[in-house]
Amino acid sequence: MDTNDRDLIMRSLERCAERAGDIAPIVYGRWLHDEPAAAELMRLTDEYMRGRMLEQVIEALLDPATTDPGGYIGWEYDNHRAYGATAVMYRTFLKAFVGIVREASGNDWNGAEAAAWSSRVAAVLAAVDRRDAV
Repeated sequence: MDTNDRDLIMRSLERCAERAGDIAPIVYGRWLHDEPAAAELMRLTDEYMRGRMLEQVIEALLDPATTDPGGYIGWEYDNHRAYGATAVMYRTFLKAFVGIVREASGNDWNGAEAAAWSSRVAAVLAAVDRRDAV
């Protein structure tokens, strides 16, 4: 991930925060609706824990080292897999998250931001797939 992509993602996240506030309940609501199997895994989590988890997702998205072999994404995936999480759940979560950011951006969402998000999400999912294959 280059600096420009990171800046584009940051700008869209800042815009989302300004317009929508705390999006954690919205993201998790959409994700659990779209991925019912995850609802059982998440039943014991509270709003605070979900907010922390979304914060960690944002940090991981912004740090290119997290997708390196042996990096944070692989480690987290192994931890979550132990609870029953699947690669599909990661895909649907990221789809819900990016969708909320895009919707909050409205007409300010642009092709450069879409490309930056797409590239970064692809890198994260590739790291998940590498761990899933082990």
